[in-house]
Amino acid sequence: MPQRIKDLHHEVSVGRFRMDLFFRLNVFPIHVPALRERLEDIPLLVDYFAGRLTGRMGKKITRIETRSLSAMQQYSWPGNVRELQNIIERSVILADSEVLRVDPGTLVHEPLPCISAVAAESGSGGSDRKSQIETVLRETRGKVYGPNGAALLYPVFIVLSALRLNARLCVFTGAVAAIEYSTLALYFVGKTSTATVEPILTSMPHHIIRGLLLLVIGVVTGLVTIQIKKRTLNSFVTVEERNRIRRTFGEYVSPLVMEKLLTLKPDLASEHRSVCVMFLDIRNFSAFAERRTPEAAVVAYLESLFEFMIEIVNRHHGIINKFLGDGFMAVFGAPVSDGADCLNGVEAAREIILRVEREVAAANVLPTRVGIGLHAGEAVTGSIGSALRKEYAVIGDVVNVASRIEQLNKEFGSQLLISETVWQAVSYKFGDATPIGAVRVKGREAPVQLWQVV
Repeated sequence: MPQRIKDLHHEVSVGRFRMDLFFRLNVFPIHVPALRERLEDIPLLVDYFAGRLTGRMGKKITRIETRSLSAMQQYSWPGNVRELQNIIERSVILADSEVLRVDPGTLVHEPLPCISAVAAESGSGGSDRKSQIETVLRETRGKVYGPNGAALLYPVFIVLSALRLNARLCVFTGAVAAIEYSTLALYFVGKTSTATVEPILTSMPHHIIRGLLLLVIGVVTGLVTIQIKKRTLNSFVTVEERNRIRRTFGEYVSPLVMEKLLTLKPDLASEHRSVCVMFLDIRNFSAFAERRTPEAAVVAYLESLFEFMIEIVNRHHGIINKFLGDGFMAVFGAPVSDGADCLNGVEAAREIILRVEREVAAANVLPTRVGIGLHAGEAVTGSIGSALRKEYAVIGDVVNVASRIEQLNKEFGSQLLISETVWQAVSYKFGDATPIGAVRVKGREAPVQLWQVV
């Protein structure tokens, strides 16, 4: 059923509508009078629209105010039934009781000007409503409210200010947005006619509250920015700490020890720890180096030995603390300990000796013999040095004694000597160790009990 609001006879005569299509549609024309011509239908239409809208909006309307119904029957309804439907919907939305009331301001008897009249008025520059609306729309670039309106852009700019990670800037942006919005609202509310705009949009308390909300958004964004900045700085500190640990220990610790260091985040300042210190020396290296070219054979020879020795130390939870040319110093128990430092040291030493023998037998390395000394005790461990260079150091009498014990291997023709302290910690597993007795070592007055492990 086609519907029309224009006179198709006139449209055909002026050439704006096809004549053949008009006669095809013009089968049984029905003339529906305008609402102003059948005011007696208004009560029925009001009941129908109100009943349908209240069910959808969850409100309860029991009757229509008599005064409102009378005003609607005296209105000319230039917008026909659609205007009535919109007015009823607006009234249902604003209803706060079971009685439906219509705002008299929505039923203003003002004749709508024709197109030529509107054009004449706009050209005259008068203060009519059309020119007022055009002025406001031009100043606001056509949009004040809605998805792309200025009211939505304010919070966006406030949130974007958080990218600078400056809480003061966020609060300042929120304050500027609140002041600017309230000022613009005061300016435009004074210019806008209340007869054609929703009452809530011309209410200054409403706009003041929105301005305060913009200020609150700025403050909240500032607080969030403080937390983001704090956590970001903490992340940088954590990354720097991890890098510092990697720089300090480099490739001298096993992945397991490195993971523990990174997990525990230890303070590398000086501390007292119980450690087991290993000194290893490659026998007759001076004579070997004298007969070889240092840049080639000597370096290759050392690398072929140190490669598996370092791997063995790392696997037994130790670290290579210093390389000593033809040997090294290893530490078990620092910077982290698994509680079996002496056992780890002895097992690592025995495995190194056996591995050297296998490599020599397989002709992978030149004939080699090593000497190892182990001693356990208290030491001061930590990062020492200057801002230009630091080193993780182990300092104490335990280091000196371990070095002296290693040198005694030449005197006794042995490869692995351990002190009494180490033997007491591993005697349950290495009961076949041979006691050598009390031996004086250089730099100490009291003799040291030594054991030979094979």
